[in-house]
Amino acid sequence: MGESNKSRKKMEIEEIISYSDDLVNLLKNQSDINEFENCIEISNQLRSRCRSDHAQLNTSLQDEPKAILNAL
Repeated sequence: MGESNKSRKKMEIEEIISYSDDLVNLLKNQSDINEFENCIEISNQLRSRCRSDHAQLNTSLQDEPKAILNAL
Protein backbone atom coordinates (compact mmCIF):
# COMPACT_ATOMS: atom_id res chain seq x y z
CA MET A 1 0.00 0.00 0.00
CA GLY A 2 2.91 2.35 0.75
CA GLU A 3 4.41 1.71 -2.68
CA SER A 4 1.09 2.59 -4.31
CA ASN A 5 1.02 5.99 -2.57
CA LYS A 6 4.63 6.70 -3.55
CA SER A 7 3.88 5.76 -7.14
CA ARG A 8 0.75 7.95 -7.17
CA LYS A 9 2.62 10.93 -5.69
CA LYS A 10 5.40 10.47 -8.23
CA MET A 11 2.83 10.52 -11.04
CA GLU A 12 1.22 13.68 -9.59
CA ILE A 13 4.60 15.42 -9.40
CA GLU A 14 5.40 14.39 -12.97
CA GLU A 15 2.04 15.79 -14.12
CA ILE A 16 2.69 19.07 -12.32
CA ILE A 17 6.16 19.36 -13.85
CA SER A 18 4.73 18.61 -17.30
CA TYR A 19 2.02 21.23 -16.80
CA SER A 20 4.54 23.85 -15.68
CA ASP A 21 6.78 23.04 -18.66
CA ASP A 22 3.82 23.50 -21.00
CA LEU A 23 2.97 26.82 -19.35
CA VAL A 24 6.55 28.07 -19.66
CA ASN A 25 6.62 27.09 -23.33
CA LEU A 26 3.31 28.84 -23.90
CA LEU A 27 4.52 32.09 -22.37
CA LYS A 28 7.98 32.12 -23.95
CA ASN A 29 6.96 34.41 -26.78
CA GLN A 30 6.02 38.02 -26.08
CA SER A 31 3.09 37.66 -28.48
CA ASP A 32 1.73 34.82 -26.35
CA ILE A 33 2.03 36.98 -23.26
CA ASN A 34 0.29 39.85 -25.04
CA GLU A 35 -2.55 37.57 -26.14
CA PHE A 36 -2.88 36.21 -22.61
CA GLU A 37 -2.98 39.74 -21.16
CA ASN A 38 -5.57 40.69 -23.77
CA CYS A 39 -7.74 37.73 -22.77
CA ILE A 40 -7.50 38.73 -19.13
CA GLU A 41 -8.46 42.32 -19.95
CA ILE A 42 -11.46 41.20 -22.01
CA SER A 43 -12.49 38.81 -19.25
CA ASN A 44 -12.33 41.61 -16.68
CA GLN A 45 -14.40 43.88 -18.93
CA LEU A 46 -16.98 41.15 -19.41
CA ARG A 47 -17.13 40.50 -15.68
CA SER A 48 -17.61 44.20 -15.00
CA ARG A 49 -20.36 44.46 -17.62
CA CYS A 50 -22.14 41.40 -16.21
CA ARG A 51 -22.03 42.84 -12.69
CA SER A 52 -23.39 46.14 -13.97
CA ASP A 53 -26.19 44.42 -15.87
CA HIS A 54 -27.00 42.29 -12.83
CA ALA A 55 -27.21 45.33 -10.57
CA GLN A 56 -29.43 47.14 -13.06
CA LEU A 57 -31.71 44.12 -13.45
CA ASN A 58 -31.88 43.64 -9.70
CA THR A 59 -32.92 47.28 -9.24
CA SER A 60 -35.56 46.94 -11.95
CA LEU A 61 -36.97 43.83 -10.32
CA GLN A 62 -37.15 45.56 -6.95
CA ASP A 63 -38.92 48.57 -8.46
CA GLU A 64 -41.46 46.51 -10.43
CA PRO A 65 -43.74 45.58 -7.49
CA LYS A 66 -43.83 49.24 -6.47
CA ALA A 67 -44.83 50.26 -9.99
CA ILE A 68 -47.59 47.66 -10.05
CA LEU A 69 -48.96 48.80 -6.69
CA ASN A 70 -48.90 52.44 -7.80
CA ALA A 71 -50.78 51.53 -10.98
CA LEU A 72 -53.61 50.00 -8.96
